[in-house]
Amino acid sequence: MNITKEFDNKLLHRKEIVATLEAESTPSEQKVREMLTEKFKKPEEQIVVETIKGKFGSRIFEISAKIYDDAESLRKYETVSKKERKKRLKEAEEKAKTKSEAKKSEAEETKKTADENIQEPKEPEKEIEEKANPDKEPKTEEVSKNE
Repeated sequence: MNITKEFDNKLLHRKEIVATLEAESTPSEQKVREMLTEKFKKPEEQIVVETIKGKFGSRIFEISAKIYDDAESLRKYETVSKKERKKRLKEAEEKAKTKSEAKKSEAEETKKTADENIQEPKEPEKEIEEKANPDKEPKTEEVSKNE
């Protein structure tokens, strides 16, 4: 791999590289990332391969890449594709859903244990009626006088 251009972009905390590579077939992004990792001693997560261009019939490929100083600047300045955004959103929704389900099940368990611990004794129904109507006299049967 021969580096043809190297620009140190201090404002965006990255190096912008243009290199040429001679290979039998088009190299994969992963392979190019590994080569750049060895050459610049940066982790693979901080390297973004923009393009790998080759001309028909030629075994020389032109590679343009960005090598960030830290992961924070990579997240700050690189755009994320729609596909990746949807993937991240879906993962976040699933994580939130499982978290809310766990909270619900925990709340139900605490409620069950609280209900089991607190059991009020029930009074018989007659006593409840008497307490509800204390002014009324208890019912008595009338005896007929014609006996």
